[in-house]
Amino acid sequence: VGFFVNTLVLRTDLSGDPTFRQVLERVRETDLAAYTHQDVPFERLVEILNPTRSMARHPLFQVMLAVQHHAPLLATLPDLAVRPERREGTVAKAATLPDLVVRPEPMEGTVAKFDLSVSLGETHTDGIPAGLEGRLDYRTDLFDAATVEHLAQRLVRLLDAVATAPDAPVRRVDVLGADERETVLHSWNDTMRERPGATLTKLFEAHVTRTPDALAVVSDGLELTYAQLDERADRLARHLAAKGAGPEHAVGLWMERSADLVTTLLAVLKTGAHYVPLHEGHPPGRRRLVMADCAAELLVTDRPTEAAEFAGTAEVIRVGEMLAAASETGPLRPAGAHGADGLAYVMYTSGSTGEPKGVAATHRGVADLVLDRCWETGNHERVLFHSPYAFDASTFELWAPLLSGGTIVVAPPGNLDTSSLEQLIKVHDITGVVLTAGLFRVMAEETPTCLAQL
Repeated sequence: VGFFVNTLVLRTDLSGDPTFRQVLERVRETDLAAYTHQDVPFERLVEILNPTRSMARHPLFQVMLAVQHHAPLLATLPDLAVRPERREGTVAKAATLPDLVVRPEPMEGTVAKFDLSVSLGETHTDGIPAGLEGRLDYRTDLFDAATVEHLAQRLVRLLDAVATAPDAPVRRVDVLGADERETVLHSWNDTMRERPGATLTKLFEAHVTRTPDALAVVSDGLELTYAQLDERADRLARHLAAKGAGPEHAVGLWMERSADLVTTLLAVLKTGAHYVPLHEGHPPGRRRLVMADCAAELLVTDRPTEAAEFAGTAEVIRVGEMLAAASETGPLRPAGAHGADGLAYVMYTSGSTGEPKGVAATHRGVADLVLDRCWETGNHERVLFHSPYAFDASTFELWAPLLSGGTIVVAPPGNLDTSSLEQLIKVHDITGVVLTAGLFRVMAEETPTCLAQL
């Protein structure tokens, strides 16, 4: 006649560190209370509650548990005999009619109705319960086969543990197998490594020596190899050193995203000074405050006329003229240049809780971040530099590729929309991108295909 079911949405209360026996009692009370309302159609419940709908998930619940705990029906009717027939470890009903044999035919489902569905059923031998058999259906766009196999193994491990010790707290049940425990506690936490003890410029120059012809920067049609970028930065550094840049000196930067910006960052560090990036979106008063607070004596910019209104007492240096006129001779690093514990940059907080505050980062700190073993996957060979360089996300975008022999792909100046980012990612074969959670969600909604190669 039909298959009539009505879904009940249930929640298990695990508060208060209960034992499994206590959890069973809570589940019993919750389920019996829910059964008193089981005639309310699930569709009607969804309509009344009107949850926030999403194409990504089922409303109200994502995991289905179905337990069949009745013995197979054995009946004798006129001209109809029903007998148990064991097939592949399960008990199936079979019927015999005159000149006609009826048997169950297993059907494999190809569509998962829920994110995860666990179906359990009792098996019987001569009418006596003999155990449980289970089936797990899952959405292949959320889980892979290996993950689901681990989930099934953990469920069996959990059931075995609570059946053996029902009065033990549920939280103490170890759902991990020996191999998984070894991976989680030891393999993933094996982070012991030698910390780099050199400055960012020394680490960069090691790649210049190792792979001088590798591509370092791509920006608006311009391509610079490691050797070319190093040569440009050296010339610029000599000019800055002649202007007084050196250890414990701050150099303000107000530039658009470009290959010149990457060159300038390296040049400042080659002098032993540290750079202080100024946010393009901030008003002149805010930039003036930062310049005064960090006591910068130099301001490097590609917009010299506008820079004059907030430079204060700092000398304004035009980066274009400096690159064209910079000498190839002269001292590069002043005497007493610092080591890995010297400052690399100072970035200022938003000031949303008061005055903006300068946060200082050392060469060692930046190197510890970008040389972490988690990036040693080959997936960050071409990194998109699109964040404001006064925002700390740019630290990874700039230094992770430069210190690993990869390539910085510089996005055009200004704010970028999702279509522009998609175009950059595809055209330049980008492999690594830093996205805020908010921007990631927008891209996942509007341009999900471009995330596939990242």
